[in-house]
Amino acid sequence: MVKALVFDTGPLISLALNNLLWVLKPLKEKFGGEFYITPSVKKEVVEKPLTTKRYKFEALQVLSLVETGVLKVYDSPDLRKEALSLLDSANSLFMADGNYVKNVQYAEIESVMAAKLLHADAVVVDEFITRALLENPEAVEQRMEKRFHRNIDADKKNIDAFSRRVSGINVIRSFELIAVAYEKGLFREYYLKLDNPKETLLDGLLWGLKLNGCSVTEQEIAEIKKLEGF
Repeated sequence: MVKALVFDTGPLISLALNNLLWVLKPLKEKFGGEFYITPSVKKEVVEKPLTTKRYKFEALQVLSLVETGVLKVYDSPDLRKEALSLLDSANSLFMADGNYVKNVQYAEIESVMAAKLLHADAVVVDEFITRALLENPEAVEQRMEKRFHRNIDADKKNIDAFSRRVSGINVIRSFELIAVAYEKGLFREYYLKLDNPKETLLDGLLWGLKLNGCSVTEQEIAEIKKLEGF
């Protein structure tokens, strides 16, 4: 088993938009393993943005992490084939009006499959649908019914088959990563002369992630703050 985390696109964007990509280097050192991205994730967060005006600097920051080895690009002969197969399975779980509803994108599933092939500790995913497909597919059905305002039919046979394929893959979010980084004292320089400086810092970190794309509830933020004694 490789001691590793595999990052989807979303967490890297969440960290970039909150000026937190720098934390990956000291966090990796404390983790004592490898941080991976896949070719498709690199394409989404580096190659495409570098051809546009938006997010170009963020792309350069991620590229710097790749070039310095903080992030490694994982590829293998089986990755694309297995990811395409899993993508087809993931998008054959729920139906609306007799047609299967597309749930996830290729890059997300490629990250999940990379985690499986690597036997990694976890895949880092901020997007609700992808995370719920791995942890609680029934929650996806409920979310989709609210989104589309129509009845969604779950294909139980396909869900069971998909769940077997992704069994054993752990999921975390940028939310949990930053909470761990906070616990390990990686933000000490922000303990400023304020009333309740540590609580203010933690609040700013967690809400920043929520407001920039990480799927996290207010209750989850409150629970983390409670665990930290606030």
